[in-house]
Amino acid sequence: MIEQLQARLAELKREYQLGEGQLRELTRQEAALRETLLRISGAIQVLEELTAAEAGDGARSGPTRADRSVAGDRNGTGDQPTERNVTANEPGDRNGAGDQPAVLTVP
Repeated sequence: MIEQLQARLAELKREYQLGEGQLRELTRQEAALRETLLRISGAIQVLEELTAAEAGDGARSGPTRADRSVAGDRNGTGDQPTERNVTANEPGDRNGAGDQPAVLTVP
């Protein structure tokens, strides 16, 4: 009887240790996910501000289709839009992806 109780006690201690390890890993994953969501939230804010600024600037300035046509663009479509990279985290931040920054390409 004592041997059975000792075996069960040892089994429960192993399960408890495994549970603690899983809890630590989940806590680490939660923190990493919160950091990622914070970076994404920042990127959303930047893109919304850029979109608002571009929309405001485009309404007041920049060549019109007719201006581009006069400038030598035969079909009046203008050049293809340029792309900008917006980094959603600071250099050196760890985001769980090989320490590569999350980059969004904005047309």
